[in-house]
Amino acid sequence: FFQAEDGIRDYKVTGVQTCALPIYVRDFWETVLQGYVSCLQEAIVGEVSQLQKLIEFLISDTNLSISRRQFAQASASELKQYLNALLSALAKRQKALTLKFQNTVRALFLLDSDDFTISGIGYNWLQGERLEEEEQSTFGFTAASANHPSEIVEGLSWVMSLQCPCVLAFDQIDSIVTRSEEHTSELQSPCNLVCRLLLEKK
Repeated sequence: FFQAEDGIRDYKVTGVQTCALPIYVRDFWETVLQGYVSCLQEAIVGEVSQLQKLIEFLISDTNLSISRRQFAQASASELKQYLNALLSALAKRQKALTLKFQNTVRALFLLDSDDFTISGIGYNWLQGERLEEEEQSTFGFTAASANHPSEIVEGLSWVMSLQCPCVLAFDQIDSIVTRSEEHTSELQSPCNLVCRLLLEKK
């Protein structure tokens, strides 16, 4: 965010003293997504990341006889096979949501791969980047990219909720303001703004 020390003087923004400049909804969700993925990769216990703990849980919860290390060390073809088995087991209990968020699950497991190229593909998808057709086919993605960053955040939140309740915390939320397509000059309260951002998908 850009901080205006002496207040903003702009015909599109009124009633403002010192706050962040307006941002679009997509910018908001891209920022949330970047923070989400970054936090998943941080160590929480020793050198074990939250991502690794999540993957271990998913493997255990679906009763697969494949370890996280096997997933991480698998070749592209093996990884696709392992993921299909895991998603098939997960779909037996939550078919609709598994189908909806299967690409997010695939990307998370790719991100944890020991292979730098495979990990990069997972990271790119989780950042909303479009995959090459060959990459999409190799790892079984049903779409080259998500339509909107909020869809990936929703998918990550669902996967996390399988292990435990998931809460998203926004730091300095009072600094987040927005403008509508009509460039209205009325600023929303932080509470109403966040509620709208969480509900709006596009």
